[in-house]
Amino acid sequence: MYDIIGDVHGYADQLIELLTALGYQKQSSQKQASYYQHPTNKVIFLGDFIDRGPQQRETLAIVMAMVEQGAAYTVMGNHELNAIAYHTLKADNSGEYLRPHSDKNTQQHKAFLTAYPDEQERSKIIDWFKTLPLWLEFDGLRVVHACWQQTVIERVQQKLQGNTLTPQTLHEALTYKTPLFADIETLLKGVEITLPQGVVFTDNDGNERTEVRARWWLQSSNSSSNEEKPTLRQAIIDECEPPASNVDHDPFEQPIAEQLLSGYQQSLPLCFIGHYWFNQTPSLILPNLACVDYSIAKNGKLVAYRFKGEAQLNNEHFFWVN
Repeated sequence: MYDIIGDVHGYADQLIELLTALGYQKQSSQKQASYYQHPTNKVIFLGDFIDRGPQQRETLAIVMAMVEQGAAYTVMGNHELNAIAYHTLKADNSGEYLRPHSDKNTQQHKAFLTAYPDEQERSKIIDWFKTLPLWLEFDGLRVVHACWQQTVIERVQQKLQGNTLTPQTLHEALTYKTPLFADIETLLKGVEITLPQGVVFTDNDGNERTEVRARWWLQSSNSSSNEEKPTLRQAIIDECEPPASNVDHDPFEQPIAEQLLSGYQQSLPLCFIGHYWFNQTPSLILPNLACVDYSIAKNGKLVAYRFKGEAQLNNEHFFWVN
């Protein structure tokens, strides 16, 4: 059995509380760091361990020890990907980094930078991030931080010869506008849609944006009738939903282009994602798709789903702490 845990973002106290509620106990040894373990279960973390929260070091200590001792698996989140790029110099000897050290990017990364002021120690953490798989797939179970698109998975897998970054592919994967960069962005950051001209929204970091995260799992109709296709308003994640428009031709009621939404058919394997800052009572997206990110970094919940091998997911298997 697996306990799939969503974005932690440096909230170690809540992580300990959730692990304890799930029956994990702290194991101690003179020869190794203490770690949390369950008699029969393993955790699968969805990534995004860092940034935002007050306990960056404590969170990583818990996660890294559990992974090292075989008590947990994990995939990479977009914040780990961003951290790798922020701390990796471009290959052109310009002295610039793959993720620019702009005020916006530095502010988003501030909690991690403050927790790890020593560059050598910080480099060891970044090296560990580089080892994290971009996705995991077990028998009948898929795990990815933001978006599962099989065609994208297959392209990335062919390029990387696996599901982890390599020294040979690192710079290509983190260089803006390369095909590999775009594919990994889809897996770890999801699908984004450009808002109508003149419309902006403020994201969780206080930045104004003109692109919004989309419900990629919606199925675009093959029908030629626009009425059967998801609209922009329906496709936008709740937190980013724009206010209703009073104009005669509401741009948010226009159908979404089919190529923007891949859909997730209910015949596909069970899939777990994080990333999306949901804020209601945890519940399934689809009978075979669940999100376990419920905004712990914004006074929300740290959520887990206890997977018991079921063929169809069950709302009663969610656990959470506030």
